[in-house]
Amino acid sequence: MRDEGADKKWKNWLMIDARLPRTSYVLRIFVGFYLFYIDYNIWSGLREEGVHGQPLVILAGVFFILIGIYCIGTGAYALQKKEYKEGDSQEESIREKKEKEED
Repeated sequence: MRDEGADKKWKNWLMIDARLPRTSYVLRIFVGFYLFYIDYNIWSGLREEGVHGQPLVILAGVFFILIGIYCIGTGAYALQKKEYKEGDSQEESIREKKEKEED
């Protein structure tokens, strides 16, 4: 079995927190796909004649690919492992306020 310390370190590196709602991971996946879309436009723009600063544009394209893979991978991993908070955040805040009032 895996060591819990190593698993926690892995989750910290992936920025996965069980306190985050499910929607944050879904949005992370959408951001990753949007970065792929931007990257596609960057690469198709490189084919046009007269493009200046190609090394910088290529570097930006590679950066967007890497960040997009990271976003999609971490979001999918968290959703697959169910590493998110269940329920609506508004419901949680209302419950917490009621609990504080009862104490």
